[in-house]
Amino acid sequence: MGKESKKRSIVQPHLILCEGADEWNFLIRLLNHWIPEDAAFNTIQVIDFGGNDELKNFLETLPLLPNYEIVRSILIIRDAEQDYHAAIQSIKSSLKNNCFPVPDTVHQIIQGDRLKIAYSLFPTCSDAPQNGTLEDLAYSLLRNTDYPTAHLTEVNKFLEKIESLNNKKFARRHKNKLHTCFSINDDYVTLKIGEAALAGAFDFSSTLLSPLKKLIFNLVSE
Repeated sequence: MGKESKKRSIVQPHLILCEGADEWNFLIRLLNHWIPEDAAFNTIQVIDFGGNDELKNFLETLPLLPNYEIVRSILIIRDAEQDYHAAIQSIKSSLKNNCFPVPDTVHQIIQGDRLKIAYSLFPTCSDAPQNGTLEDLAYSLLRNTDYPTAHLTEVNKFLEKIESLNNKKFARRHKNKLHTCFSINDDYVTLKIGEAALAGAFDFSSTLLSPLKKLIFNLVSE
């Protein structure tokens, strides 16, 4: 099993630092799906650093944690949100301010004196970032057997209808869309993203995840 500790102690040589509990749970399930393919994915510890504005402070304290000397790579993953350029600059600033190597862009791996550093952005988790969030990726990974195209089309029509009736756009449409899908499936209706992942809602074999899988594999490979 992958390491699922949220505790601020280091137990693995490769770290994924992520933004929030939903991302933490999603990534744990994803790594556990990959572990049978290659044991290297079992050398990773996922740590929730909190909100995006907390990354800088977390990186400041990270070297003070017990066993930090065993760390060989760090991958930062967060939502691109409404401006992926700003998200990239925020990550780069946090790394620079704490004297870590700073990759120029997403999915570039920088080798420092002893650490590999990289970062990625939801929803694409590739070298072609787009605005959006984990929920956008999760929506794209919904299993076709549970959510045929016709159902997803109706969900979008429903949300558009509600927006029209209220004459107001949903502030978090990515969440409304995903959780509306969950609500029409008895197996997922009460679940959060990580719980839905454990219940089998997402296709973790999707090629959409190939860039992230390759990046992580390159980081953990010696």
